[in-house]
Parts: sequence; C-alpha cells; structure tokens
Amino acid sequence: MRREWVGKVRSHWGRRLAVSCFVLGCLGVSPSEADEDYSGTYILLQQSTVAINLLVTEVVNHSRVVSLHQVRHRTKRLKGDGRTCLMTLDSDSKVLQTTIKESFKKAMPTVHLDARLRKRRGRIELHQGKETILLGAKLRWPNWGSLPSKKDDERVIDHDQDGNPGVTAYVKGIVSGKLFFTQRIKSWFDGYRRGDGFFGQIGFVSEIKVLGASNIALKTSVATDPVPEKSYFRLQRVPATTTCQQAIELAKNW
Repeated sequence: MRREWVGKVRSHWGRRLAVSCFVLGCLGVSPSEADEDYSGTYILLQQSTVAINLLVTEVVNHSRVVSLHQVRHRTKRLKGDGRTCLMTLDSDSKVLQTTIKESFKKAMPTVHLDARLRKRRGRIELHQGKETILLGAKLRWPNWGSLPSKKDDERVIDHDQDGNPGVTAYVKGIVSGKLFFTQRIKSWFDGYRRGDGFFGQIGFVSEIKVLGASNIALKTSVATDPVPEKSYFRLQRVPATTTCQQAIELAKNW
C-alpha cells in the first residue's frame, strides 16, 4: 500500500513538473522572471551608424536618438510611443562634416515602441519588427512606394520647414554646401534583458534620393551602407518622474 501511495505521489508531482516545464519552457527562467511586469517609464537610446558614399569621399555618420516612453506590458508585448528628447548626427570624417537643423529634429515623427517578448535559451528576449520612417516625402504606400527623386514631384514636402525641398543636410569640408534629399529608413530591434532594461542590435536599411544641391559636387547619387557592429539600442527603465533633460544626461555615456 505504501509503495502504491508513493508511486501516486511521484506520478502527481511528475505531472506537475511536466506542466511547469511546458509553461516555463524549462529554460532556466524563474517563474518570477517570466511573470514580471515590465510596465513603466523608459529611456530609449538608438544609435544607427551608416557609411555614406558621396562623390568626393565616404562619410561615416552616427545618428543618436534619445526618447522617453511610458510603456505598457500586455500579453508578451511592450508598447508605448515616446517623445524625442535629443537627436544628434556626428561624423567620423575629418575632411567632411554633415549636420541638420534643429527644425528637422522637431519635425521627426513619434518614436514607436511595439516589441515582442519571449523566453529563449534562459533569458528574456525583445524583438521589434520593421518600422518605416519617411523623410522629405509623403507616399500612399510608405513601405514600398518609389521615393521622389525630383524636387518638383508633388509628393515632396519641406520636412524641416526651411524653404527647401525634402530634408536639408549641411555639408562642410573639402566640399561645402546644402544637400536636399528624401529618405526612407526601415529599422528593427533584436535584444535581451540586461539589468532593469534591454540591450541589443538595431538592424536597418536606408534609401536616399538626392533632389538637388547648392554645390554641383554634391549633386550625385548617394549610396548608404549600415555598419551593424556600431548600431545598437538600449531600453532602460527609470523613475516615473524622469524628465527629458535627465534622460539626455543619463544616456550620454551609453
């Protein structure tokens, strides 16, 4: 009788363990980690590095965007649109620098966060699918419609409101002038939980069409090549009272 009772107990707990393995994946993720609520206030830093091949030289640009988000955790997803606190554009080139106006930064669209969470290989992973940003143009089909390449195309808009078509980049160095262009950026995240936040790589593709330039040397097609090893994101939970200025300071050394 005792052996029969012990066998039933073992069978009962064996089934309980099997159910637990099914729910938690038996991947080393604790129940508390799996069930944790990730809602809260977050700073999102995105650094995208791209090599731009102009006629005269190659320029490596680092774009850094810092945004502040109120994030909701629902059914394995993190969602929350954010306010852009800072956008900078820095160049590695010593002979050519490119900058953009403050008005363009203010015209940037809302930063979207809509990421999926999953438990895999003993850790919590985060993935955000492709997000498309159009600059200097309005298209009926933003994801695949052809970018305008002529300044008199009715789809071209003055995105930075400086009186010039598309977006204006200011180039200074061995060749100086203004470059007018339209651009489509498709980006996505792949990362994992680190501390009280997430860290990982940004993947992206960028397409640029030159509308014109104030210097004929800049009036040429532009090829862009992402630099994956220097492109990353960090999503960090912070106190609910965090301001944009505090977010900029905190993200300065990330």
